[in-house]
Amino acid sequence: MFLDTGAMYRALALGLARHGWTEPFLEASAAWTGSDSAEGRGDFAAQLEEVPELAAHLEKINVSLDAAGRVLLEGRAVGDEIRGPAVDRLVSPISALPLVRHRMVDLQREARDEVGRTRSFGGIVAEGRDMGSVVFPDATLKIYLDADVRERARRRQAEEAARGKARALEDVEQELVDRDRRDSQRVASPLLCAPDAVRIDTTGQTLEALEARLRAPARASCRQALSRVLPSSDSPSYSISDPTRTPPAAALRPKARAPLRASRSERQVPLV
Repeated sequence: MFLDTGAMYRALALGLARHGWTEPFLEASAAWTGSDSAEGRGDFAAQLEEVPELAAHLEKINVSLDAAGRVLLEGRAVGDEIRGPAVDRLVSPISALPLVRHRMVDLQREARDEVGRTRSFGGIVAEGRDMGSVVFPDATLKIYLDADVRERARRRQAEEAARGKARALEDVEQELVDRDRRDSQRVASPLLCAPDAVRIDTTGQTLEALEARLRAPARASCRQALSRVLPSSDSPSYSISDPTRTPPAAALRPKARAPLRASRSERQVPLV
């Protein structure tokens, strides 16, 4: 299962926009961008959480996941609308609120647990800025993808152009700088690279080159996970193609074997 956690926060922001309750978050965004201290941003977030209407509005919005991990808003799959400018302005201040992050983290972990209950072996690939550091700290494989901010701005500009939205490269770049600053200094689940993550700079790389670089750590992670759930390679075995060899009677009795199933710590493979 692929889990796009950023889409979950964007769906919540879209829900708030549809309810017409955006002004406090736009003010929050301006405050975080202009503040020079993490303490100031944290205090502002705390004040916003105390607004009586906030919890009530959040309760009205139903963000969920279907069996394939797709994000649903009010029971319907979200589309390109969550990538629009209205959501862009709301998503950072919304995602910085502890009550919002706690709700989303619970939903993300429930998705991981559901995969473990319904599949004999497998897991999820989760994309997000706090996957390896907060949501799935015991994941088998953590990958932190980075790139030069100008490179990221060019990619974002190309994505938006493909959707018919034209913006100056400098504006896109400044927006990314502001978002990185907010996300890195927020109180709840700040953006950071987990100490045990594989960090890869993708500046100037093609998708094919990146895929090649990811194969080695991915294969090593799979071997590590399999070694924990499969029987030891040095246990007795007998070849079906050798009829002259007779195994001892004890070997013919069925042995109890743990099901081929990943433990909780082996199900999540965040791509951060």
